[in-house]
Amino acid sequence: MRMTFMRLLISLFFALHLSAADIAAILRDRVEVRKAAPAIVVAVVTPEGSTFYHHGPATEDSLFRVASATKVFTGLLLAGMVERGEMALDDPVAKYLPDGVVIPAGRRAITLRDLATHRSGLPSMPSDFRDDREYGQRELYAYLAKCRLQSEPGAQFRYSNLGMALLGVALSRRANLTYEQLLAQRVTTPLGMKSSRIAVDPKEPRLAPGHDVRLRPARFHPSIETLAGASELVSSARDLAAFLRAALGDSPLQAALQRSMTPLTTRDEYHAEIGYGWWLDHRRSRTFIWHGGESRDGYKSFIGLDPERKIGVVVLANSRNGIEDIGMHILDERMKLDPFGKPEPRIAVTAPGEYAGRYQVRPDYAVTIEVKGTTLFGSGGHHPRRLIPIERDSFVVDGMPLQIDFVRSEEGKLTSLILHGPGQVAEGAAP
Repeated sequence: MRMTFMRLLISLFFALHLSAADIAAILRDRVEVRKAAPAIVVAVVTPEGSTFYHHGPATEDSLFRVASATKVFTGLLLAGMVERGEMALDDPVAKYLPDGVVIPAGRRAITLRDLATHRSGLPSMPSDFRDDREYGQRELYAYLAKCRLQSEPGAQFRYSNLGMALLGVALSRRANLTYEQLLAQRVTTPLGMKSSRIAVDPKEPRLAPGHDVRLRPARFHPSIETLAGASELVSSARDLAAFLRAALGDSPLQAALQRSMTPLTTRDEYHAEIGYGWWLDHRRSRTFIWHGGESRDGYKSFIGLDPERKIGVVVLANSRNGIEDIGMHILDERMKLDPFGKPEPRIAVTAPGEYAGRYQVRPDYAVTIEVKGTTLFGSGGHHPRRLIPIERDSFVVDGMPLQIDFVRSEEGKLTSLILHGPGQVAEGAAP
């Protein structure tokens, strides 16, 4: 009983550490001061309900393209079909494609598991894809016939939009529905996600106009059904909050949702695991399940949850500047915010030597911190780069979109280094 009570206290402490005022201040700073996006919308989700925050001309009902976060929904569709016995993870994808479609050859066939975990060996995108022309299944199959694998199926992680798009096509063909129809039938309608869709009219009044990194308007591209499973979903913070609330508790899709968050393999480059489309990151005795997205027409997205504390977070922005750090910071306030647009501060590092050493991030990769004079430099095996202090124990890497945070124990001893940047987080133990 005592242990259960203590866990409850710890859970409540972390869950309530960031107040509504804290989150509102983060969004105001990112939109008004750092000019990262015209608008950002956040949803904080618990099994009891959702709280929404927004700054700029958008609300929880505004529509954003969620880009690669679509992959989580494709993974859920696959998990549901596996749960129903309609497909098996290790089925070759060719089983669900038309006769005569040529799949790139390896020592073994590409499976549905390979596609879901980015281990198919397929390139990131078809080399003949263009935004300004039709790219249907005929074009996709023609490309696959001439495509060469970049690695053997199952051999290594290579992030592939093409692979997840092909998985979406296979799922749709198995169900004899379009991807949008399949998603509506099995996910969005059962969960009451009334605003989520693939095909969207660019003149839709609720659509938040996308922007590039300099906040110049970006042209909204009509969704491409062939790529739907990888990147084409348009949704709202309200809908995505309903999705995360279902993932945190009872729902009509409970079995498929739980299966979708089950690890299938590791994501070696970032020292994490992969579920059915989800990233599963293990840090500081916690597991964070998430995915982000960035679209060619000017949007960023983050959906994530901490299943132990029963907290979910949605972050949507209508620019291509990063917002994953906001999502992670709300999930766990110990994960610091990126210094996007922050001028170089003048902070003195009083004891630079204490940071020096080799921090082992994974068995085959380490970050080396060294001191030259009073300046810190970091290297991951390449040319050392200057570390610019932004606050105590936090540095940005000069000329790169990366931040390094040093973690201390309660006694003040350095215990690890956290390296994080757009869409990636990795932690290495102190020497």
